[in-house]
Amino acid sequence: MGVRRGRPVVLVQGRPPAPSETTTTITMMIAMTATAIATQIPFLAPEDAMDAHLPHRGYPPVPA
Repeated sequence: MGVRRGRPVVLVQGRPPAPSETTTTITMMIAMTATAIATQIPFLAPEDAMDAHLPHRGYPPVPA
């Protein structure tokens, strides 16, 4: 049996298959985990990004 040549196999109505429930669940778990990790990293916080060019802002407290 040789390699079949000719027209490629086309999906029904040209649409890709819908993602399975498992794929959707795994994707959501990855997205939520990434969000949870990102919110724990202080240098990714928007206020730090906006104020990065400013001098020391008072924390951690500096002894007088």
